[in-house]
Amino acid sequence: MTKTLTLVSSPGLPKSVRRPREAPKRPRCFRAGRDTVDTEAELALPNLEIGLYQWVMIKADSKNKGQIYVGRVGVKWDTGFELAAGDEIEFEVDNLNSIYVIASRDAQAYCWFVN
Repeated sequence: MTKTLTLVSSPGLPKSVRRPREAPKRPRCFRAGRDTVDTEAELALPNLEIGLYQWVMIKADSKNKGQIYVGRVGVKWDTGFELAAGDEIEFEVDNLNSIYVIASRDAQAYCWFVN
């Protein structure tokens, strides 16, 4: 990623003295999705290669009656990170399909966001 610098001068400084200031960052592309998960088997998030360690957020729907558990392949209720209704978790991964979810009740909704 290339940073753009804008040169700024102050009235009290000689013209030859300038301080660099970063230009505002442009938003990067993002992707998002939504799905439901049941209690029978863990579900992998979509196979989406997002680059080396990109920021990911997973959020449990605020209307859920049960919990969602987030983890690696084989995640269960006693091994996953618990998300109650409205809870979210943020971390970095290189492919969404390395994240698995399972629920304590059927038809629990969650969404994900990658930036």
